[in-house]
Amino acid sequence: MKANKLFLQLAIIGSLSACAGTAPIPSPTITQSPTMTQSPTMTQSPTIPTPSHASQIGEDQLVLVWSSTGEPDSFSTPDGIGLDQQGNLYVADAGNSQIQKLDNQGIFITKWGSYGSEDGQFNCNPCGLAVDGQGNVYITDTNNARVQKFDSNGTFLTKWGSYGKEDGQFISPFGLAVDQLGNVYVGDVGNARIQKFDSNGKFLAKWGSRGEKEGQFSWDLADIAIDAQGNVYVTDRSNGLQKFDSNGNFIEKWETCGDAKPVSAATGVAIDSQGNIYVSDISNSRICKYDGNGRFLIAWGGFKNAVGYIAVDQQGNLYMAELFNNRVKKFQQ
Repeated sequence: MKANKLFLQLAIIGSLSACAGTAPIPSPTITQSPTMTQSPTMTQSPTIPTPSHASQIGEDQLVLVWSSTGEPDSFSTPDGIGLDQQGNLYVADAGNSQIQKLDNQGIFITKWGSYGSEDGQFNCNPCGLAVDGQGNVYITDTNNARVQKFDSNGTFLTKWGSYGKEDGQFISPFGLAVDQLGNVYVGDVGNARIQKFDSNGKFLAKWGSRGEKEGQFSWDLADIAIDAQGNVYVTDRSNGLQKFDSNGNFIEKWETCGDAKPVSAATGVAIDSQGNIYVSDISNSRICKYDGNGRFLIAWGGFKNAVGYIAVDQQGNLYMAELFNNRVKKFQQ
């Protein structure tokens, strides 16, 4: 969250657009407990993706691929991914309506969730995911028009949101991120805006409207990342990458990837410990890397399969979910 680029774009856009008219299902309070099971099937690979700018690729290489976690079913349309401070990886396994937790070598740790509208259940495909500094996991439960919060073991903590246009309500929420103060930013796709909450779901601020001008968003609003200074980066497959301050004031917009070819389908966005920004560009099958001032640093591409949502660990390793190939890849820098 098959290799055909046009199909990928239409599938993702259609998924988000379809969500817009779906009212949430009432949610009784039931706490879910995570299920423990065994280790994943992994494939080690020395294969280096063919770069779009060969002179810039450096030492980047693919070091690990995994598509199964030892369960009867493998990943099914993995979407949002995130990392905690211990390097554990969380994957929104949307097609299976669950969250899976793995260590940084892909070894399965735990999972939780099932299909539905109760606490700890999900009805989201796609699903956004973010992890805060304490290891709490936030999920945008898209078709239930809410955000759910769990501890690192999958124990349900709280939720907020309902279907609508008022403050704290959502229509097809997807991308989300958490800043160093614990504030949660949610991409409210159907309302073409970003909403900001505290860690318990108290509404704080909002910005955005429908369009293609500075500070506006389309139905293709995709992902969010926050840097150490609190600046907010938002990818939009129709509007490229936009940068805002923590109050939603527009700063700048990046639309190219070191060449004349535009970032025409910016999807995933992630920031490393040095403040560098990574953007996955679906239409051009590549990942673009910038410094914190927007200066282009490197690009690599030529991927035979779709580039999806991304995360970067403290060692600079890049993780990428391949939505329609049902697997996650790890690249070493």
